[in-house]
Amino acid sequence: RDDLRPRYPDCPIVSATPETLHAVLRDLVRDPARRLALGEQGARFARERHDIRVVGEKLLRIYREMLEPGARTRGTAGRSPGAA
Repeated sequence: RDDLRPRYPDCPIVSATPETLHAVLRDLVRDPARRLALGEQGARFARERHDIRVVGEKLLRIYREMLEPGARTRGTAGRSPGAA
């Protein structure tokens, strides 16, 4: 999806529309080096962004930010049981 390219410029995806699908696939079939490179780039992209350690660290950072004093601006997060 071309609309995702600005947000993920290094994402190694191959975009095609129904109109361009045949040509895009034909070019990939004819270019094994490009397929190999895209496969390697795709695996690296997934490891760097979706590995459990990477995702876990991001989630922990979000939780820590939410628990910092002054960060609790909504709801009852952080209140002790029975607090009004």
